[in-house]
Amino acid sequence: MKRFLLLVFICAYFVPLRAQTTYYSKPAGALNVLATWGTNTNGTGTAPANFTSNNCTYIVVNNAAPTLSGNWTVTGTNSRVHVGDGTQTINFTVPSPRTSTATYSVMATSTLTAASGSNISGSTVHVSANGRFDNGSNNNPTLGTLAASSTVLYSLGANQTMVNAAYGNLTLSGSGTKSLANTANSSISGVLTINGGVRFALNTNNTLTCTITGSITGAGTINGGVNSCLSIGGTGAFGTLNFTGGAQTMHNFTINRAGLGTVTLGGDLTVDNAFTFSNGMLSLNGNGLTLTAAATFPVSTANGTISGSATSDLSISATGITNSIGFTAGSQTLNTLTLNSPGLTLSLASNLTVSGTFTHTRGILNLNGRTLTLSGAVSFSNSSANGTITGSASSNLLVNATSLANELYMTAGAQTLSNLTLNCSGLNFTMG
Repeated sequence: MKRFLLLVFICAYFVPLRAQTTYYSKPAGALNVLATWGTNTNGTGTAPANFTSNNCTYIVVNNAAPTLSGNWTVTGTNSRVHVGDGTQTINFTVPSPRTSTATYSVMATSTLTAASGSNISGSTVHVSANGRFDNGSNNNPTLGTLAASSTVLYSLGANQTMVNAAYGNLTLSGSGTKSLANTANSSISGVLTINGGVRFALNTNNTLTCTITGSITGAGTINGGVNSCLSIGGTGAFGTLNFTGGAQTMHNFTINRAGLGTVTLGGDLTVDNAFTFSNGMLSLNGNGLTLTAAATFPVSTANGTISGSATSDLSISATGITNSIGFTAGSQTLNTLTLNSPGLTLSLASNLTVSGTFTHTRGILNLNGRTLTLSGAVSFSNSSANGTITGSASSNLLVNATSLANELYMTAGAQTLSNLTLNCSGLNFTMG
């Protein structure tokens, strides 16, 4: 009895699984036709008896642009379709109105295209390095493994819902709004391309985040919202964030771009829950940034700075402020600066010139040994209880105002300046 059990165990353990049978497509013929396939690499040899057998691999080769003449379903455990072999460049299109259900692996230099009006929603698509999947239909497959250098395109000439996935390169073309589904977090590790006339809509569930560690390009725009969360990581120059008019709000906006990589605003932006800026350079680029909730700035200017300009605006009505705010050397100018953060302190980590309107409603502005130059309309807080400016023996204040409102109140115990310069012709400057 023991010998019998040992023999059963040895047979069960050492008998190999059935080998994979590989079929290759011929230079001509629709892929849904059995006779198009053979066991030899040129498509000759034994054709499959069906597309339902287990352990079969169907490699699409020998025809640069194959297609279907009918619906095509490939089932069977461990059976799959390879588009290309990693050497030949194959562009396989599932045409309208065909349906195809299979496990696809798109190999290097090859493309699987789901044409408008086709249906591959029952399929799973894996894309290898330098492979491409172009979804021009309004039916999404399951996306499997997407290599870092793979490309997924959403190209329907209408609105599309996009799969939440870990993308390599992601290209949005055609027209309409391409919206992330609200099912999971998404990430883009390569290049996000948003073509002109296309809008990229972020998640509308504030527990889900889209993280981009690659870069962004294209003339299209991003749809934010009060529940949208965007996180930018990676390193190096990022590109420009162009926002759709009327959709210029983020719930959470995070920048953690190593090596002082620059993130550029292409339009005004409001962050209404959490602005978290750890590393990198944020270029306002002549636009306005409004922070209405928790605001975290880099721990030092070596980690990150904000690049302003004479046409850039910054409004801080935060409910929490962490770390000092520093501006990029050579770009330490704002058109307008508004501080309205009761009970909080905003500290400068660099010199700053406000060439337009300076509005200090509530909160403490700590000069922190820096120079603040006010060259336009100046409105100080209307009482010391509402807001003050904190000086020091190394802090400087230059007021070249075109108008003045309210008295200047200095913070108790910090009522010192190294230099105070007034150049306010015809105006009354009063200390509170």
